[in-house]
Amino acid sequence: MAGTVVLLSFRSIGNLMGRNSNVIPLHEYLAEYLGAQIKNLDTFLNEPFPKNYLWGQQTFADAIKWLGPKFGLDTNYQLYLPMRFVGRYHLGNVCTTFAAFYQDFGYAGCFILSALMGLISQAVFELAMASRLSNRVDYATVVYGYIYPALVFSFFSNRFYSQMVSPLFIKCIFFWLAYNIIFCDWDLFTGWLREHLPRKKES
Repeated sequence: MAGTVVLLSFRSIGNLMGRNSNVIPLHEYLAEYLGAQIKNLDTFLNEPFPKNYLWGQQTFADAIKWLGPKFGLDTNYQLYLPMRFVGRYHLGNVCTTFAAFYQDFGYAGCFILSALMGLISQAVFELAMASRLSNRVDYATVVYGYIYPALVFSFFSNRFYSQMVSPLFIKCIFFWLAYNIIFCDWDLFTGWLREHLPRKKES
């Protein structure tokens, strides 16, 4: 039921985002939106694409654009995401997460990076499920909150490595570390770490 509601809402969501989705029937719009990625990937695998300027530039774009200038690298490049059309159908420019893996590292990269993505996701999920509620930040749950949407949208594009290996994610972890220290570990009234404060004896 929930899936049906989401599918029927696609047109309305597209209109809110400024897309004129009313010009084609709903079933064609859904077919384009949900099936274009596979067609785009098939086309991508059967055509030449520009040679990479930097190692891993498609998969780790955010990290490279952040770290590159610090090492004197010119990171002023554009991701290879051409718009595609089949007849009158506009298929957009997304080709699933495998397109970036393949362009950077070939077929071997698709297997290795997919396996690594699965191992990391499963490990963080197990840690999040095993965690217990407390007055401290649950890092496993916070990290999985970033991972889950990236996994869901893997059929669109490379969200996992672009989001997890990025300055924004590192800043997020730093923020939660600071939050833990200031509001969970540090007692603002005494100026002592709470673990050093004498505990009340249980009656």
